[in-house]
Amino acid sequence: MTITVKAPNGATVDFPDGTDSDTINRVMSQNFSKSGPDKYQQAAIDERKALFPDQDAGGSYANGLTSDAGFTRRLAHGATLGADNTILAALSTPFEMIKRGTLDPREGYNYAKAREDLITNEAQKNTGVVGGAVEALGGAVAGGGLAKSGATAARFLSPESGLLARSAASAADAGILGGFSGAMEGNGLDRVENAIKSGLGGLIVGGAAPTVLGMVKGLVSPIVSNIMARHNPKSYAEGQVARAIHESKISPDQLSLDAVQAANEGQGVYTLADAMGNAGQRMLSTVARAPGEGRTAVVQALEGRQGDQGRRLSSAFREAFDAPQTAEQTRARMVENANFEAGHNYAPVKRETAPIDVTAPVAIANRSISPAADNLARAQGAVPTDLAARAGIERSESALRDPIGNALKEARSYLAAPNLTLSNVNHAFRAKTNIDMMISNATDNKQGALVAELVPIRDALDEALARSSSNYSAARDAYRTAQRRIEALDLGKLTGQKPGRPEDAIRAFNELPDAEAQTAFRRGYADPQISYVQNAPFGTNKARPFTSEATRQEFDAFTVPGRGDQLQRQIGREQTMFETRNHALGGSKTVDNLNDHEAMAVDPHIVGQILKADWHGAVKTALTAGHNIKSGNNAEVRRHIADILLQSGRDIRPDHLSKMVTDTIKRIEFVQALAQNAGRAAAGGAAAVIPEQISSRR
Repeated sequence: MTITVKAPNGATVDFPDGTDSDTINRVMSQNFSKSGPDKYQQAAIDERKALFPDQDAGGSYANGLTSDAGFTRRLAHGATLGADNTILAALSTPFEMIKRGTLDPREGYNYAKAREDLITNEAQKNTGVVGGAVEALGGAVAGGGLAKSGATAARFLSPESGLLARSAASAADAGILGGFSGAMEGNGLDRVENAIKSGLGGLIVGGAAPTVLGMVKGLVSPIVSNIMARHNPKSYAEGQVARAIHESKISPDQLSLDAVQAANEGQGVYTLADAMGNAGQRMLSTVARAPGEGRTAVVQALEGRQGDQGRRLSSAFREAFDAPQTAEQTRARMVENANFEAGHNYAPVKRETAPIDVTAPVAIANRSISPAADNLARAQGAVPTDLAARAGIERSESALRDPIGNALKEARSYLAAPNLTLSNVNHAFRAKTNIDMMISNATDNKQGALVAELVPIRDALDEALARSSSNYSAARDAYRTAQRRIEALDLGKLTGQKPGRPEDAIRAFNELPDAEAQTAFRRGYADPQISYVQNAPFGTNKARPFTSEATRQEFDAFTVPGRGDQLQRQIGREQTMFETRNHALGGSKTVDNLNDHEAMAVDPHIVGQILKADWHGAVKTALTAGHNIKSGNNAEVRRHIADILLQSGRDIRPDHLSKMVTDTIKRIEFVQALAQNAGRAAAGGAAAVIPEQISSRR
């Protein structure tokens, strides 16, 4: 005997005779709905039974129709985040109202919604796990599309936002999408419950998405990089350099312009790596510190140009200060020219017989030389005989016995008795020249007392001659001008040797009498600078002493007009080139040694770990040693990077650089978009699946 119980949906269940009522009620409540399908659901069931009789093994129905409850339905369900049933039901409501003969749109909607829900449920049963993946894919596409259109919390993040902020934005997106998708599942108050549960699930999944995706990226990125580097090392190298150019914030056109300008200004060894600044220097350092042809090329290029730094700076100083010769060579030439011009200019004076213009007797004419000065002159000879002979000075026997006394006597005679027959320009000029030589000789012999006695006599004769002869006046002024220019050369050299306050040096330069004197000054000033860069030892940064603010001010003031800016650029480039060399080749050699070991077939360190049975350490060392290979930083890639970064001058093609950068930026932006949308896609996928899982557990 059995007990037959009819379920609310019309099904019957047989229980063994004697089964208690509590057991029967529990079984029936667990396996059958309390109320069974309502009239709307039953109408949908009856409709589909009439439309699709029993399905055969091939997925078709007896009447030849194919079920609409398959993968397409699940893809649409995911792409609409579960809203397809509601949307389709709303669109079908008018037809259902006509079909059911009702004027109530709610009735029409309920019939239509029950039919769409039934189709979706059948699709879920028919497609299983694969269908769930398809539905998640649809949700991912929807989530990614919304993110791309700007409907995402990520739009409020800055590019520097950290993992916490990105996780919060992803959680917000996923929570909103999950809540919406949950609200689309079920009917009536069920929508609220589903929305809450699905929203919470989306928050959890979305918050975890950035971390999970970061871990996946860390695992996949080395593999992808390695494949790309091995397949096309040149293209991979160009991409890496383009990325560095983009990071440098300098346009390819500007980089090319800087290199061409450097070549035009005598610095053809200024490379793309230098023009890129720190980004290029660090990348070149990576090449220089790893084994391979790239390192050899970098070391040879950087060391070679460092050896020529002094030559380049010397050339720059010569051009900027118009100093083709050394200061000593320039001075000797100036003295020679001054003496030659003086001989030419004073020649007419030696033939003049006009009287000396002395309006009144000169007091100095009656003055006698002091005994001490006279004795000193007699002991050493004020004007050596050979010097007098070379100057064409006639020396009488008395003059040889008493040179000072006779010279003063002759000079006083011209000054005190200008109307005497012998008192003329020619004779006075000869006497003045004689005393000039005495002063020069006494100065060389450090006879200060004698110089003090002779100078007033000489000056008095000089003034008288200038009043008496226009030839003499012009010749004297020309000679004085030449002497001032020679003195300006000496002052410039002294200023360059002993730098002081730039304000004082610049004022002295500006107070020079004419442009020729300033030219002489700058040539003297350049001499110590050139001497320094020529004699500084190899490896010294010869540009560094010229980078101070004080030196910059002096250079701007003393260089040939219009050449100061170029000199500053040249010095700046030399400083940059030294920094590039220092980045690439300076510092500890430990890294270089480790990379050399990595290039060997057997690493001594790993051998020691194996002998000690330190398997964990050996594996770790092996993985670390292979880092460059995994990341795509292999020897061939580094060689191509070196070739690109060491380009200089007109070798750099701005159009090629621009294309490199543009293509790389597009790839980076594409990957970034994928990375940014991946979290939203994951959130969309979760939002499409979570409500279904929640609904199935009800």
